[in-house]
Amino acid sequence: MRLAAQQLAQAGVESPAAEARLLMSYALASEPKNGHPRIPVSSTDLFMRGPDPAPEAFVGWLERRLERVPLQHIVGSASFAGLDFLASPAGFIPRPETELLVEWATQFSPATVVDVCSGPGTIALALASHLSTPPLRIIGLEKDPAAVQLARANEAQLRERGFIAESVEITFQLFDVRGPERIAELGLAACADLVLSNPPYVPETALAEGLISPEVQQDPHQAVFGGADGMSLMGPLTDCLNQLTAPGARIAIEHDDATGAQVRSVLEARGMGEITQHRDLAGRERFVTATPRSRA
Repeated sequence: MRLAAQQLAQAGVESPAAEARLLMSYALASEPKNGHPRIPVSSTDLFMRGPDPAPEAFVGWLERRLERVPLQHIVGSASFAGLDFLASPAGFIPRPETELLVEWATQFSPATVVDVCSGPGTIALALASHLSTPPLRIIGLEKDPAAVQLARANEAQLRERGFIAESVEITFQLFDVRGPERIAELGLAACADLVLSNPPYVPETALAEGLISPEVQQDPHQAVFGGADGMSLMGPLTDCLNQLTAPGARIAIEHDDATGAQVRSVLEARGMGEITQHRDLAGRERFVTATPRSRA
């Protein structure tokens, strides 16, 4: 693994030693059941099997990682909020920053949750696993059919593996935030006690300036970038959230660490209250919470 870490470092991979260990942990894992994600061996197992020769898969996987193919795409699996998700180029790879939003949401006991721009179902399914107060309905809204298909596959494998209770109702539906009139058509107006979103918010200018890693560039473009300044969807998204929320509901939106003030201004302009900025562990502005516009 030392040699692998050196090669990964030379290829420009961040945290090369950790990546080499994780890649080996997946290579040593048992073949997953059909439809299930590969689950890496534990740190203890990895240590105990240190003297063993590297599995054949590791060599091929390392070559692909040196080409900057995302590790999650190579192994077909991604860890998020203590769960193992299926991962593929069809959906946005879960990032640990979003776990902070999920952690914030678990303090509530909602009857209905809507995850807007749900992608492969990361937030919706993490909450389905972590919220324990029945009855619970969770709805994921996403414009990309391939991502919706991946979200449904993730729901199926998490249910089969016992991470989501039968009492939790989950649906994933095709929906574009630029068409908020469909909220009423879908019967979702004022339905939710909790609405969350990790929308496309990375500025296109960052891509043009060479600031986006090769790994992120292999996520679906429309799931990552939110126009030149990263803000193109925030207005329509906020309008959708206002329509989805019941009185007294809570809202949370993840955003680029440079656009927190702009996102707060959009929410304020659309009448939302109790607007609060939340920071990540590095002190960067990461997501905003609020309450919906009064309908009085």
